[in-house]
Amino acid sequence: TGPWGSGKSSVLNLLEEHIRRRSRKAVVVRFDPWLVSNRDDLVRSFLETLQAAIASKIPEDPGWRKAVRLISQYADAISPLAESAHPVMGGLAKVLHKISGSEIQAAPTLRAKIEQQLAKVRSPIVVMIDELDRIEDSEVRTVAQLVRAIADFRGISYVLGFDHQRVIEALGTSLGVTAKERNSRGKAYAEKIVHLAIPLPQASVEQRRSIIVELLDSSLGGNLVDQRFDLVLSLCLSTTILTPRDLKRAVDTYIVLHGMTEGEISAGDLFGYSSILIKSPETIEHIRSDPDLYVDDPASSAEQLNRVFRSMNNNSAEEEPFKPVDESITPLLKALFPAPFKEDRDWDSSLPPISKRRSLLIALRLGLVSSDVRRGDVLDLLRSSPAQVRDELRRRASIGEAMNLVDRIDELYGVVPTNESKRFWKGVSLYVLPAANDAPSIILNKREVNDNLGRTLRRRSKESKSSSATGVIIGLARGAEINLVSDFVRYHFFKYGLFGVRNEGSRFAHMTEEQTTQFAERVSKGWLNKIATGKFFDEILNMNAVYMLMDMGLWSNDCRTAFRSRLNDNEFVDRICLLMFGGSYVTSDNSIDKICGTKEFRRAVSRRIAAVSRRTTQGQTTLLLSVLHRAREGFRD
Repeated sequence: TGPWGSGKSSVLNLLEEHIRRRSRKAVVVRFDPWLVSNRDDLVRSFLETLQAAIASKIPEDPGWRKAVRLISQYADAISPLAESAHPVMGGLAKVLHKISGSEIQAAPTLRAKIEQQLAKVRSPIVVMIDELDRIEDSEVRTVAQLVRAIADFRGISYVLGFDHQRVIEALGTSLGVTAKERNSRGKAYAEKIVHLAIPLPQASVEQRRSIIVELLDSSLGGNLVDQRFDLVLSLCLSTTILTPRDLKRAVDTYIVLHGMTEGEISAGDLFGYSSILIKSPETIEHIRSDPDLYVDDPASSAEQLNRVFRSMNNNSAEEEPFKPVDESITPLLKALFPAPFKEDRDWDSSLPPISKRRSLLIALRLGLVSSDVRRGDVLDLLRSSPAQVRDELRRRASIGEAMNLVDRIDELYGVVPTNESKRFWKGVSLYVLPAANDAPSIILNKREVNDNLGRTLRRRSKESKSSSATGVIIGLARGAEINLVSDFVRYHFFKYGLFGVRNEGSRFAHMTEEQTTQFAERVSKGWLNKIATGKFFDEILNMNAVYMLMDMGLWSNDCRTAFRSRLNDNEFVDRICLLMFGGSYVTSDNSIDKICGTKEFRRAVSRRIAAVSRRTTQGQTTLLLSVLHRAREGFRD
């Protein structure tokens, strides 16, 4: 006995193998009532299965042949009316009282003859009945009739595989009885049927963990289990992976998704997602219906503002906490998607978490995420002039649809040859350039567009021989572009562990280590010149170029001084805070101290909070204030 998926079928398979190995004469009969179309066919189907198993064992033996004939005659006599008896009546006589005429005389006589014949052949017969907990209540009771009365022949042993509580409920079902009475009746009858109940031992957490790691290692190779994977796996083992069947389905699903997502999502997060997919599909459907609710970086302005208001009312007793569709997996959901629970992210993985919008949509796209951007429009845009690309991204951003376009570009990029798409990337670089009076939501959107399209460039160029990411980046660098170039180059810093950054060698490389170093040295000279002329800080839309210069030891006192001098510029302070602390981004106090000095930075932020607080509280102002407060509070290593 054991719950669904606990390994009952596997144990029956092992038992069958053991019996056949120990006794060549043994007859093992496998019967699966779940495969029988309806309750009325169960008795005849079982007796026919029994006949076939005996007949196939020793077809030439006269004793066996006679046993088969007797069972066939018994089936004809007993099956028409046996289904009408309720199991709680108990005993063959209670079944036979429903049968009339010649049948009432034939059945007991045939039963006695069958038992006599089975005794003569002197071979053990073991009937294994599986999937008993999957069938309807009435069918469970019919199988009980088979075992308890109709086919309870001396010489035949029965091994049943079932969920004990499920079968008790089915056996005790009757009109007008309470749940307690049903449970009591079911237990009483189960005791009459089952002489020895053997509960299957449950695999411990460590046993399940060890099996999962071994299966993944043998299938995918490499060391997949990092600190993040271990954390998510521990939560899966207490929420979604409780039985051997859960384990196998989760591992099989993960192996498929791992190949299809091409290493774009944290391995641990993808495994957790896979386990939810097989254990709680209704949760995945809810995520698919509203991805922005779950991600750290929602695309819609409405969800961004909702989060600002929620953070401002964090202690309000009126706000109801987020309730998952399936509350049994809440701990795992909190780890994978902390945003709706207002939880902090505990992150230690080289690949993006599934709570990043891009990562989640990559996973959901396997389920055919829809988009309202036409294929033809995207292909036309990929061939458009830089100004046209910039203007279309601006238009989409103004109506809250820029990320829909980005998602569609990610699907189709690579169709257009590199020499045509270079103009597209020039247009992207024009769009992400900071502009005077950019609203806070637009600044955050520009960064998301830059980050997501940067990943598209790396990933889709890897797939397509007609699109070279390196060629695009070299072309942008010639035009002194900062944001996409720094994102691409620092990605390769992590690939090779250059300049003391953490080595994440599993990443796909577009440049060799030597090429990366030489290219970084060349572009950094241009950036240092821009810092000296004051243009650099007007163009950055992420912090990667600053971090690159810090990694390379080129962020000098002159750079710190130039940055501090801009802290008197209100628009600059707002933009830098949004880049460092907006959405899901955080910047450590240690990094801020190296960039410009923590005290100077906090002083400038406090001044901006005081000034912005005097404005009328509106959506964009509220969003900016929320980020400024996060920046003042800081994030300590």
